[in-house]
Formats: sequence, C-alpha cells, structure tokens
Amino acid sequence: MADLISETVSKKRGRPKSISDGELALVRNFFPGNSPRHEHDLVYRQRAVSLLMDNPALAWLCNKEDMKAGVNSWKPTILAALGRLEESDMLVMAKALCDRKPRTKEAVAMIRRFRGKSSAGDALALHKTLVSTINAYIEVHPDISTADLVAAVITTLDMIRKR
Repeated sequence: MADLISETVSKKRGRPKSISDGELALVRNFFPGNSPRHEHDLVYRQRAVSLLMDNPALAWLCNKEDMKAGVNSWKPTILAALGRLEESDMLVMAKALCDRKPRTKEAVAMIRRFRGKSSAGDALALHKTLVSTINAYIEVHPDISTADLVAAVITTLDMIRKR
C-alpha cells in the first residue's frame, strides 16, 4: 500500500514541458528579472526568429539584414505567438501572415485560431468589438452624423440577416 501511495505522489502533474530547462536558463542569463510568462515568450520568439530570419520571403516578420544593422524591422509579439507552433505549421502561418500583413492583434488572433486556442464567440464579446470599432471610426471621422451611423448599423444588420 505504501508503494502505491509513493508512486502516485511522485508522478508529475500538469502539462508536459514545451520549453526545456536549458532554454529557460539561457533566457534568464541574457534577460534576468523577467516574469515566467515573459521568459517563455522570449523562448518562443527566439524559436521563431531562428527558423524564419533566413527566409527573405518572410522579411516582414523579421528582416535579418535590418536586424543586424540595428534597424527595428521585426514583429516580436507575432514571432512569440508563432514560436508556439510546430516548425511546419510555423512556416505555413508565417507565409500567410506575410501575405496579409495584419496588425499585431489580428495576427496573434489568427495564430491562436490556427492552434485551436480561440474561445467561442458570444453576443457580449461581439457587441464590445462593434462598439470599439464604431468609436474608433468616430475618432477618425468626428463629423459623421448619428443618422449615418444608424444607417451603417442597419445595413450591416440586413447583411447578417441575409446570411
């Protein structure tokens, strides 16, 4: 009975490690004082950079020559998200991102959907996104009338109903 208990206690729980202790030690050595989440992001970002930087077709994500010259020509947040993918998937997604050149937030959302990590949409989340988009539009076009805003929303609603 005691053997059964000690065997159960000694089993590791939780997710399997996707980052080795050696990778984390390197990050901690070069970038001390970061949170564990930031350390992991640094490892994932470095994985992506090392795989993608030699491919000129992917220069939108990380341009090797510009990076060597000290020019800020890389997308670190997108690269950290890409680094979570398997190499073959990373290349496919990187090519798709370079073709579309989305904003960072959109790119990370695309990668999360690709990984199957995005949450299901709901009415409240959609409402918040629509309000945010309308407010951003109003900031750029402060002279738009309420009637035009309502007309745009009604047109959009009609399009949704026709789906």
